[in-house]
Amino acid sequence: MQENPGPHLPYGPQAAGYPYPQQAPPWFVAVPRGARFDHLAAIPGVRPWRAIVGTLIVGAGFLAIGVVVVISFMLGTELFGLPEAVDPETGCRGAPRTGWP
Repeated sequence: MQENPGPHLPYGPQAAGYPYPQQAPPWFVAVPRGARFDHLAAIPGVRPWRAIVGTLIVGAGFLAIGVVVVISFMLGTELFGLPEAVDPETGCRGAPRTGWP
């Protein structure tokens, strides 16, 4: 047990000079009556940085998944000895045809 536990906030009396911390504004704000749909972005609960950060996270995730897919297919081609999709010498795709009908 502590020797000096101090006041048990918020139940006991508060010491002078220590105000309660400010409460954070709520994440969900009531919509004003009669507000049109195109004016909802002007209510106090909307913060544009959330939309920007969310868009950047989605874009980074999309890029990361794309890089992982491309690298995994490149490694799979090398590990299993599959032919390359484009011949580095000729630049043609796939196996060359020997005769035309």
